[in-house]
Amino acid sequence: MSVVSDGTLYIISDATGETAQKVAVAALIQFPNKVLRIKRFPYIKSIQEVDRIFGEIEPPGLIIFTVVNEVIKSEIIYQAIKKQIPFVDVLGPVLEAMEKFFNEAPESVAGTLHRVNDEYFKRIDAIEFTVQHDDGAKTDDLDKADIILVGVSRTSKTPLSIYLAHQGFKVANIPIVYGNEVLMERQEKFFEKISNLKVVGLIIDPMLLQRIREERAKKIGLSDSSYYDLTEVRREITYARRLFQKFGWPVVNVSRKAVEEVATEILTILGLI
Repeated sequence: MSVVSDGTLYIISDATGETAQKVAVAALIQFPNKVLRIKRFPYIKSIQEVDRIFGEIEPPGLIIFTVVNEVIKSEIIYQAIKKQIPFVDVLGPVLEAMEKFFNEAPESVAGTLHRVNDEYFKRIDAIEFTVQHDDGAKTDDLDKADIILVGVSRTSKTPLSIYLAHQGFKVANIPIVYGNEVLMERQEKFFEKISNLKVVGLIIDPMLLQRIREERAKKIGLSDSSYYDLTEVRREITYARRLFQKFGWPVVNVSRKAVEEVATEILTILGLI
C-alpha cells in the first residue's frame, strides 16, 4: 500500500544539510499523521545553483535552509516567495542570538542575520515588494519604493534588487526600452512622472554587455543578433546615459563589480547608509 505524501520538505544547505534535516525531522515527529518527502540540496555555493534547484522545487512544500552567504540567502528567499513556498532559515535566529551575546559577528557571515522580530518581517515585506516590482512588472505605486533601479537589459537589475531587498529596502527595477520610437516616447513620459523619486541609473561597459548578451542569446536560442550587436549595444548605452542625464539621476557603473559592491555604492549615493 503506497503512502500519500502531504508535500515535499526541501533542504537547502551550503554544507551537507544534515543539521537542517535533523531539525526538520525532529519537528515533523510532532505531526504523526503527516508525511513529507525529503529532498536535500547540499553544498549550494552560488546563485546559479539556486536557480537550478528551484527548477526542481514545486508546491506543495516547505523549504528549510542553512546558508550563511547573504547573496545566496537572498536568492533563496526571493525564489521561494516567487513560487509561494514557505521557508525557514534554521541557523539565522540562533547565530543572531549568539552574535548579540558575544558582541561579535560570526565568521563567514557577510552582514546582519535574520531576526525573528520587526526587522525580520521588514525584510520579508521588502522582498515581497521587490518580487512584485521586478522588471517593470508593477509601476502604479513606485512612490512606496526605497530605491528604483533603471537600466538596459543585463545590467544586474534583478540580482541587485534581491540583495538590497534582503537588507530591508523595497526595490523596484525597470528595464529601458530601446529601438521602438513609440515605446521610447511613452517610456520617457513615464520616467518624467517618477523623476523625483529615488532612482539610480545602471550602466555597463558596452563590450562587456555585448559578450554577456551574446552568451545569453546562445543559451535561450535567440536568433535576433541586434540584441548583442556591438554597434547597437553602444547606441543603447548612449541612449540610457542621455535619459539619466535628462532626469538628473545618479549613475552607477556595474561593470566587473560584485553585487555587494554595487549595492553599497547605490546606498551611499542615495544616503541610505
